[in-house]
Amino acid sequence: SKVRKADMGPFRENEELYHQLVALVPEGISVFVDERFAFINPGALDLLGAKSEHEVLGRLLWDLVHPDYHATAKERHRQCKSETRIFPLAEFKLMGFDGRMRDIESVCAPLAFNGNLAVMAVWRDISQRKQAENTLHRYQMITDNSRDIVLFMQSSTTTSILLSVCAQAERTAR
Repeated sequence: SKVRKADMGPFRENEELYHQLVALVPEGISVFVDERFAFINPGALDLLGAKSEHEVLGRLLWDLVHPDYHATAKERHRQCKSETRIFPLAEFKLMGFDGRMRDIESVCAPLAFNGNLAVMAVWRDISQRKQAENTLHRYQMITDNSRDIVLFMQSSTTTSILLSVCAQAERTAR
């Protein structure tokens, strides 16, 4: 009836807004039913190096999770389905369809999806951040074991800030 269609207007607008938001967000959003991809947004396709959603939908999540993370990821997935809360960020490694290994962080929550109990995950690639952390750690180890005095400073036109001092510089300063 016309009344029903008129009443559904705001719901259709909200649904359209939801679909646009999910499509535009750069983070990966996916829904898993029975541990298989049931929904994936363009951000997740990009993160996985997939060419289309047909390449991903129906695939087991565990096909992409690095074996070192299988036990942790499976337990988190199981808990997410059985508890009604949002799970905080956790880090995993995923193998993309393009063959690249990626460090990701993910948050997940239970969800009803097409009448099924599902898990929704929002994830992002943190590979560059992890690489920067590893580089910083290597430099820190080198400077900490150096006999030379090494200072890390950040300078601008008006100020200089001492960021880090190696152990040798600390010993010399005493």
